[in-house]
Amino acid sequence: MKIIWFDLNSSYSHSNLGFPAMEAQLSARQREKIEWIKVSAVKKSVKEDILEELISYKADVFMATAWLFNHNLLSEFIGDLKAIQPNLKIILGGPEFLGTYNENKAYLESHRSVDLIFRGDGEEIFPKLIDVLLEEYAEKITNDRVLKAADFSKVKGVCGIDAETEEYFDEGLAEVKDFTILKVPESSKYFDWSKPFIQLETSRGCFNHCAFCVSGIGSSMMQYIPVNHLRKRLENIEAHGIKEIRVLDRTFNANPKRASELLSLFSEFIGKLRFHLEIHPAFLTDIIFDTIASYPLYFLHIEVGVQSLSDKVLKACYREGSCAKTEEGIKRLTDLKLYEIHADLIIGLPYYTYDMMLHDCIKLMKIGVQEIQIETLKCLPGTRMRNESKEFGFVYSPTVPYQVLSTKWMSFSDIRKAMSLSNLIDKWFNDGECRDFFRNTCFTHKSFMSDFNDYWFDHDLPDKLLSKESRWSHIYKFVCDKYPELKEEISMQWIIVGLSVKKEAGLVFSKWRKEGDIVNPFFKEDKPTYIYYYLLLKNKTVFWVVFDRSNSRNKPIEVQIIP
Repeated sequence: MKIIWFDLNSSYSHSNLGFPAMEAQLSARQREKIEWIKVSAVKKSVKEDILEELISYKADVFMATAWLFNHNLLSEFIGDLKAIQPNLKIILGGPEFLGTYNENKAYLESHRSVDLIFRGDGEEIFPKLIDVLLEEYAEKITNDRVLKAADFSKVKGVCGIDAETEEYFDEGLAEVKDFTILKVPESSKYFDWSKPFIQLETSRGCFNHCAFCVSGIGSSMMQYIPVNHLRKRLENIEAHGIKEIRVLDRTFNANPKRASELLSLFSEFIGKLRFHLEIHPAFLTDIIFDTIASYPLYFLHIEVGVQSLSDKVLKACYREGSCAKTEEGIKRLTDLKLYEIHADLIIGLPYYTYDMMLHDCIKLMKIGVQEIQIETLKCLPGTRMRNESKEFGFVYSPTVPYQVLSTKWMSFSDIRKAMSLSNLIDKWFNDGECRDFFRNTCFTHKSFMSDFNDYWFDHDLPDKLLSKESRWSHIYKFVCDKYPELKEEISMQWIIVGLSVKKEAGLVFSKWRKEGDIVNPFFKEDKPTYIYYYLLLKNKTVFWVVFDRSNSRNKPIEVQIIP
């Protein structure tokens, strides 16, 4: 039996972990009877080329994982594929099908090219599904009979519509009963070792019950892989030349004792591997902090779950941890200056307003994070916020990615402005070249971020691909109109980031000449390729810039303010 696994991702740096995680659970007998064909594609792939490849294999079964950012394109492939190969059995799984009985029923009724969908964790149940498929394949070969959809109802998590009776069946949510005994994804011959990073799940479940997160669906019982088992896996990963590990645990420090054990294990790979962790800062214990503080620069990349810095907002989301403790935990981590600290906020949470989000961004900047990511709330299938959207006061899009359109606290216009703020923060704060200037300006001019975002939004800049020069040109125009006292600062930054002295904000600079009256403290007689520019500032100081003509780039080799 030929089965295609279609791996459709945002980029080729990612790989679907679900396939090797499930294939690893199959028996030798099952593997002998299956010819797996993995086809990888990304959003930018030429659809017709991929479709032609899929058709050429003349497979019996097609499987794929549907998630927010591939679902629409995946549906296009499936529709065309089924039209050309009507006997191909198409089975989908993934987060898109964690919703209610009625949601999955409606999906299958409107997507008749899909034969079956699967809800929940697939590893334990996957061998049973394969057995039914093999049985159907044997019947087709020997008796020319295709099993009814209802024959798959013995498999937990499977949903389908019987082609003859048109009756829908739904076997509920599949959950892994013992995560610790599963065969690891890396043991599958289909595990992809070519990617720049590896995803590692050391636990399953989540202690938190956030109403917006799929990790809160089901029992959410915490299950942990023994640390000594993980050591062997890390050694194997290192042996394959991988340098970065992205730990998929929902909250790394949910269990402080366990987190300490893992950090001790990770320390054995200092200089060999780098670990990306998600930490809840409100539960950062002294022991975990002291351990993190003892590690070398950039050994860890730490993402801190924030969502909002309002206790009222978080309580409405059923999220544990006080905001005061969250701020304290983030401050301790940023003060180390050892790691990049990434914080996230979510547009559209209950009680969250646009002004509160502006305030939270400033507060996170003051605490010292290096990156702020602002995402719009998505009412994901199966989550409490989707199932109880009216009670939460949400209106959300019925189509992927199910983004919130308005709330009791944010109008549609407010949400659009908040999305613009997300883009603004990404372009001006998350960019290390602009961060210090943007942060300091926001601190000294309280309305700057709000006013600049109004300009950013009104000029449709979030929707445009802007060059560095274009970005700085816009901020220069903005300050000339709204904050003229910042013109000197913008002109200096214009030069520091490497833009031309012959354009816009750079035009205020004067070229230094030996015969002039101004003394040049940087002049070097033995450096004929050096060119000097200066700007007389209002405070009577001089901003000097030195370029090297032998270097065609605009980046100065030295800048300094001299009294």
